[in-house]
Amino acid sequence: MPEAVLSVSRQALVELRGVKKTFSTSRGELIACENINMTIEKGRSFGLVGESGSGKSTVMRVLQLLLPATEGQIWMNGVNVSGLPPRKLKSYRRNVQFVAQDPFGSLFPHFSVGKNIAEPLKIHKVGGKAEQLERTLDLMESVGLAPDLYSKFPHELSGGQQQRVAIARALALSPQLLVLDEAVASLDVSIQAQILNLLQEMKTRMGLTYAFVSHNLAAVRLLCEDIAVMYLGRIVEAGPSSEIFKNPSHPYTKALFQAIPAFIGDEVKPLPTTPIARRDRPSAINRPSGCAFHTRCPLATDVCKSVAPEWTELTPGHHVACHHADEAQRHL
Repeated sequence: MPEAVLSVSRQALVELRGVKKTFSTSRGELIACENINMTIEKGRSFGLVGESGSGKSTVMRVLQLLLPATEGQIWMNGVNVSGLPPRKLKSYRRNVQFVAQDPFGSLFPHFSVGKNIAEPLKIHKVGGKAEQLERTLDLMESVGLAPDLYSKFPHELSGGQQQRVAIARALALSPQLLVLDEAVASLDVSIQAQILNLLQEMKTRMGLTYAFVSHNLAAVRLLCEDIAVMYLGRIVEAGPSSEIFKNPSHPYTKALFQAIPAFIGDEVKPLPTTPIARRDRPSAINRPSGCAFHTRCPLATDVCKSVAPEWTELTPGHHVACHHADEAQRHL
């Protein structure tokens, strides 16, 4: 990715530089992600989008130091944290908290709501019992949970309430970064809206920074100022979300946007008939040469099959890796 994207901003919180993660399989080496360069700025929301299997969750697990990077570095507040020894990981993870897709599965089922939220405070030895109780009740109020739910157990709550508990627990240690991996995907549509509104409100009120992984492009558009689009382990387009949603410039990005459900009059619009809708994604073990998307791209030419595209800056901060970005803007 170009230097303009990699450069250290005064507001940069987390940076991934040249990150690659591979796994050994019986069929050979699987490249989950490679050449990942991205910056998450303080007080902003960064969205990572793409199909299932594109490498989004792997990137976020590497960012959280839950998986070691095969290559590359992770920086936080200008410090290289890639090689932190185990004794210092606890301090890093205190600043990088996680909200999972399945709220019930992420909570301790035999812990009450209050105990679930207070558990990080106990693990990190923050305050005494009275302070922890006060902090827990404050967090419950901040995420819209009534105090009488304090002694309830996760199975007694709705899905939306469970996710509010998970968010409150993630905020217990006042982290610098909140990673949300499909955090609303398992919820009803009406509850999704409530949780997204809550996240937006808390971000503004508490100055939070989010890294948001989602298939839900409408949610990404609502919540994120910056986005990156991943395909087969690589970022193919990145920049301000307002610019990318207005002017998507990679055929893959445009195909993703075209697949967003919408109504035309009284009917649901028909599914797209572009190759991305008809052809299977190649294997990450046997990645196509050149541009990996050429096997599904309606604009592919011989150069796409043999030469990997360079990063091009279309407008300030908006970058794309495509040989035919201009044509994609005009005709797709």
